[in-house]
Amino acid sequence: MNKYNITILIGSLSLFSCQQKSADTAGDSAAVTPEECFELSIDSCESVENCAVLGGIPITASEDEACYYEGEAQAYGCIDMSDPCPPTIAYAYEPDTSNLIMFTYGCLPNGWEDVDLLSYEVCQ
Repeated sequence: MNKYNITILIGSLSLFSCQQKSADTAGDSAAVTPEECFELSIDSCESVENCAVLGGIPITASEDEACYYEGEAQAYGCIDMSDPCPPTIAYAYEPDTSNLIMFTYGCLPNGWEDVDLLSYEVCQ
């Protein structure tokens, strides 16, 4: 893993940890089933104690497809916090827009399908 990938991973983890509930607010809302977490909106997900917002980074191919541009991290779905994510980077196309999104946790939003894109060059 190179320095750039580590930076992306740390930035994505920051987004994820910011979305998690703190111990003093965890009791404000009831827990739901893992399946119910998948169905929640981003705003609703943030208020449920056992659900967490899943963040990703949109990536766009250059005109000649020789490299990719990375966008700003965004929230894309809601997952159950007890659901183990594999220690890998996963890529998927956003169902409504076909935009390519990188997920640094290995988990994808419900209904999204993994795409094989194991490595790519970042455009300078």
